[in-house]
Amino acid sequence: MKWVRSSLVSSCILIIGFLLFSVDVDASIEDSPQVTTEIMDTQSSKYIKNGNASFSKVDAKTAGARCNTSSYSSVQQISCSIHLQVKNKATGAWVNTGNSKRFTERNSSFVSGSVNFKIEKNYEYRIHTVHTILKDTKSEQLYAVTNAIKF
Repeated sequence: MKWVRSSLVSSCILIIGFLLFSVDVDASIEDSPQVTTEIMDTQSSKYIKNGNASFSKVDAKTAGARCNTSSYSSVQQISCSIHLQVKNKATGAWVNTGNSKRFTERNSSFVSGSVNFKIEKNYEYRIHTVHTILKDTKSEQLYAVTNAIKF
């Protein structure tokens, strides 16, 4: 009887453990492979611990971008801004497309966000990110640029 009770308790614990444990898997089939470029640990400074950015090809007409900024301690305002840039075919210069997104948190040490942009085919795109912290009336910024992706 003791053995049956012990086995039953062990089985219940095992079943509960399986129910509480979950694995998130996100899979998709795409015509073209997803390309991701990441810039990690852009620089550290007095308040900004790091700033990260990633840029990916979601599909033939969509680009995905993410950014995050972290500080060593909680600050009044922390943000990261994503600016989509396109390469001018005639000059080779990178220009802002006017598409951008800013993510901001107050009284925090971390901010992150992601956005998708509609793009035109046959151009190269990249993202330029600005990581900003406001602490005790002082502002600090770091900049990052991803590698280009041709659509």
